[in-house]
Amino acid sequence: MNSSDYIILGLAAAVLGYVVYRQKTAIVADPNINKRAPYNVQEIQVDPEAANGWKYYTDGTAIGPDGKYYYQGVQVYDPNGMYGQVAQVA
Repeated sequence: MNSSDYIILGLAAAVLGYVVYRQKTAIVADPNINKRAPYNVQEIQVDPEAANGWKYYTDGTAIGPDGKYYYQGVQVYDPNGMYGQVAQVA
């Protein structure tokens, strides 16, 4: 190995060390990261008669009786297709 190989290896080690350092600080910097994880979402229990088939969740998601998903009042999913209509094949 010549000196340029050692320089390249040294730079690669420095970059790897920096990446590992940044990953550790990113994890330590946000101690509440698990509190916002999607698996902590729970269904809000509502009287079935008052809900009229709707389901509500603690993250702001609601599912209508027709299967459409809403997130904070905005429709984000329609089981009939991306734009609310079934694709027609000619």
